[in-house]
Amino acid sequence: MFKLWARQDWLDQFGMAVPETTEEFEAYLEESVNTIDGAIGLTDPVNLGETYPTLYGAFGVANQGTAGGQIDLDPDTGKVRYFPITDGYREMMEYLNGLYSKGLIPADIFSSDRATFTAQGSEGIVAACGTPAPAGYFGEEGEKYVVVPPLTRSAGETPVWHAVRSELASIGHFVMTDRCEHPVALARWMDYWYSEEGARQFFLGNQGDSWEEVDGEYKLLPEITEGQSVDDGLKPHSIFMGGSYPGWVTERWFGGVESMPQAMESSKAMEPYAIPEVWSAFTFTPEESDVLGTVGTEIGKYLGEARAGFITGQLPLSEWGTFVETLESIGLSEFLEIQQTAYDRRQ
Repeated sequence: MFKLWARQDWLDQFGMAVPETTEEFEAYLEESVNTIDGAIGLTDPVNLGETYPTLYGAFGVANQGTAGGQIDLDPDTGKVRYFPITDGYREMMEYLNGLYSKGLIPADIFSSDRATFTAQGSEGIVAACGTPAPAGYFGEEGEKYVVVPPLTRSAGETPVWHAVRSELASIGHFVMTDRCEHPVALARWMDYWYSEEGARQFFLGNQGDSWEEVDGEYKLLPEITEGQSVDDGLKPHSIFMGGSYPGWVTERWFGGVESMPQAMESSKAMEPYAIPEVWSAFTFTPEESDVLGTVGTEIGKYLGEARAGFITGQLPLSEWGTFVETLESIGLSEFLEIQQTAYDRRQ
């Protein structure tokens, strides 16, 4: 889903090939920032949230895809692990901190937003970004980007793509309680979103308002994407924005950035590097969910704060041991025990 992108025209200008290693990618960012007036190095729509997965393969984490959150499989023990405390993840933080300290990541990256990202890219000043498709945000300017293959940490290593999501994207987004007065009607309403008509309306809106059918294909009207991202253009028309939902997604009727030709073509280019086994999200008992809703939430909150601190330098990487100890004090062992139980249950 998420890929790393670089501007092909700038690479040509610098006489550089598309980066294949983390070192080459850093060199491209340096050349961009130091050569192009006003250039921004590496950025993305959600505070690097769409960039982290593009680096997972290079640093050997998230080896079962992204649906497990921060959980993957320890290659040494065969047990689940919380990969943000691994050596590989620490080295990824060191790499990003190096980019940030050189001004190759915007100083305000952790207070930025999608609107800023879109504006910067549309101005033609973004050297690289992590996103499904730059064209979905930057319009014509986004067509100047080329997808970067999975980076390796040194030449000669085999590239591998870990930013892969399960086809079962999420679960548990529809609940009918015993207080429902009209269960048959509610079930029929929910089931409607799994029909082609319902899915089409859910993702594209009403025909004539936001899309039209051309030669049997659903095409967004020009005004939906003119001067704005696909997502922003569809917000007044479709209802899938802003959260998870009961439904199914296909290229035919999904109108988001992920279904744009640039996104689809780049995904096909990544297929040869993709990991062979991809986890879907684990399922949990009500008791386990209660713990994850408290302890798991606190762990996630602390990780986000610490990650931003490591990258910006506000939390020195020399404090890594304290970072791990803090996670343990929050309840990491209990959190991992629940994850292991869920994994064993699945197996």
